Amino acid sequence: MRKDFLITNVRTLLIIAPEKFFLKKIIDALNLIKKTDPREYENLFSRISCIFVTYMNDYTNSFFPAVKIWFVNKTAVKKNNLIRLASTILHEGFHTTQFKNENWTSSQEVREKAANEFQIKFLRKLGDQKWIVYLRREVKRKYWLEANKCIIGKTYHENLLELFKTDEFKFTYIEKNKLK
Repeated sequence: MRKDFLITNVRTLLIIAPEKFFLKKIIDALNLIKKTDPREYENLFSRISCIFVTYMNDYTNSFFPAVKIWFVNKTAVKKNNLIRLASTILHEGFHTTQFKNENWTSSQEVREKAANEFQIKFLRKLGDQKWIVYLRREVKRKYWLEANKCIIGKTYHENLLELFKTDEFKFTYIEKNKLK
């Protein structure tokens, strides 16, 4: 069964999602980034080309830095507040910088620790101490090892990427002003 998606854009960044709610929440998170750290907001457009919210109900997500596409399952968007979602968008975008600087050959642990520190820098500006503590605990736990075991989610995102590259989706464009 082929599923349809809604699509909108913020400048050069495509946002794809199964419902308007998700498009709006991503845009709200981007606006929070713009308000909190205008420099990082500007950098974001060279780091991420597409945020693709899937139909899947879990927290799995995959970032493909070579094509700058972040696949995030809808639970992760729905359940996180704007501060946490915005910081996660910045975290994922930071992986593009690592990829471009050839830091992608370093271990996943090194990459994730650096991306988390980048994320924490943003969270400090907004005073989300609880999320900072949570992220530090997750780094110590090496959360990426558990995420790597989630073959279903990773395969799902890889399949979506292939479908996206071959233009296999039906998208309905929604103007940003129609999301309010």
